[in-house]
Amino acid sequence: MNNEEKHIDSVMYSNISILGNQSLATDLLSFKVNQFFESLTNLIEKENIPKNGFDGSKAVIQCFFSPITGSVFSEQCIQNKYKTFCISPNEICTKNWQNEENKKTLEYSELVEFDIPDLYSQRTTSQTIEWMIAQSDLLLALWDGSEEFFDGKIWNAIQLSSKFSVPIIWINPTQLEIVYWSENKLQEIYNVSLLEKYIHTLFSLDNNEDNKMIQEAFYIDLYSSIKCNKDRKAKSEQM
Repeated sequence: MNNEEKHIDSVMYSNISILGNQSLATDLLSFKVNQFFESLTNLIEKENIPKNGFDGSKAVIQCFFSPITGSVFSEQCIQNKYKTFCISPNEICTKNWQNEENKKTLEYSELVEFDIPDLYSQRTTSQTIEWMIAQSDLLLALWDGSEEFFDGKIWNAIQLSSKFSVPIIWINPTQLEIVYWSENKLQEIYNVSLLEKYIHTLFSLDNNEDNKMIQEAFYIDLYSSIKCNKDRKAKSEQM
């Protein structure tokens, strides 16, 4: 059995987390975000091939948001038929967020509720954000570049993202014409080629050992990670 035959049995998953206050959303911002989602979907489907270990069925893009970090872009995720998850630290936080404004978002989203005490404390915020980032391939944030914006929650996410080597695409609500790409605390103007290169590195299983080592540094999805690790282990045991 060759390597290609070993890997053809998994659905492709990709996870993104969205961060930012919904009240700052505008029509221009929605337009830019929809452009990004269109590019993201196309680039993921481009890598959704048997050669990379996927069965070729439609990729599942999962979107995480939280009452703590904001639900900006969640409606666009739903419109793009992404699978959305509301990540709440505890029951009290969930109840406080369940109002008429968020009714539609909650209706189309699955609730992931933890039991983290100290409502809205720094510990609650950090643990919730860290869980989201640990599951994510990419972050999309509404942020003005300051430590104080949105009570420091986006800055917290920026710092944690470097720990997991997860890049962030962020948009300044006061300067919508420019979109930024931040990775490992380095920043540059975003263009789609950066996203394309990252997505290819993340999901490609080319016969390039350096590429495989880079891929192992990222979290893809649990099933694919376990399967790839088992295949590599079996291969090493045969040598």
